[in-house]
Amino acid sequence: MHSPNESSRGATRPLRSLLLYPLLVGVPVLGVAGVLRAGAYIEPPAAVGGRWSVRADGPASAGSSCGPRLETIARSGITISQSGPHVSVDVGEGRAFAGLLSGDSIAALAAAPADAVGSCLGGGALRLDAVVDRSVLPERMHAVLSVQRCAACAAVRFTATRLATGEER
Repeated sequence: MHSPNESSRGATRPLRSLLLYPLLVGVPVLGVAGVLRAGAYIEPPAAVGGRWSVRADGPASAGSSCGPRLETIARSGITISQSGPHVSVDVGEGRAFAGLLSGDSIAALAAAPADAVGSCLGGGALRLDAVVDRSVLPERMHAVLSVQRCAACAAVRFTATRLATGEER
């Protein structure tokens, strides 16, 4: 037989479950709702990923022996991979720049090539600075490719135009 204590304890289990349910389910639901509400005001970075064709800006952009030649970049174009504000810019020749997107500006660095020892590049990194112009379609990016800590290496200026998905140079 059941004692009076056992039957009253059995009756409190469903009551306790009913009291715990809102706590165990409601608190996480309120937490998710709060995160979603807070995230509603976060603006995602602009999308710059994809393929871009390249064209030199003026005759002084022919490139130098200091960094990647613009002719090579123009032939292959550039490919930008993006994850949030982080970008990877592939300029061909197996060289990729890693950087950040802030607004419409990209600042990215690439290590000097291994064969640059003794040259100007031996102590500096390659730097890519670009600004995306969204006022025109297709979008354009005005960029400068330079070598840090090397006054002898001329900066290379170029304009890149976004290619439509599936479009080849």
